[in-house]
Amino acid sequence: MKPLICACVAMLALMQVNIALADRQPEDDEQMVSDPRIQHRSYVFTQTGESLPYALFIPSSYEPENGPIPLIVALHGLGRSYDWLMGYEGFLDYAEQYGFMVVTPLGYTRRGWYGSRPTPDADDGLRSEADVMEVLAEVREE
Repeated sequence: MKPLICACVAMLALMQVNIALADRQPEDDEQMVSDPRIQHRSYVFTQTGESLPYALFIPSSYEPENGPIPLIVALHGLGRSYDWLMGYEGFLDYAEQYGFMVVTPLGYTRRGWYGSRPTPDADDGLRSEADVMEVLAEVREE
């Protein structure tokens, strides 16, 4: 009986860790890149009413009356800040040179995994993907 109790306690502890990882933390909204060409923005996430950040780069050559331009949606790695990809050396210079926009959504949390794995809160995995899609809609609408 004792091994069964130990296994149950261990499983509950692991569930608590996973639940803690799914919660939004203050560091989820931290920005790392301070390049003046980057617009750090936020919007109200439909599913939760929370304000979520994203970063946007628009090349100086962009003229809305000339129609749409290419857009790269760059997703950060697990645990990274939402804007860290914009800090890659030469990345924004390349975007400027070839005339494309870059947007880097948060994905709801730094640990969101964009819906690729289940979490104890089933909605949390979907929130990552929904955040990306809402940011994409915001940028396209603008």
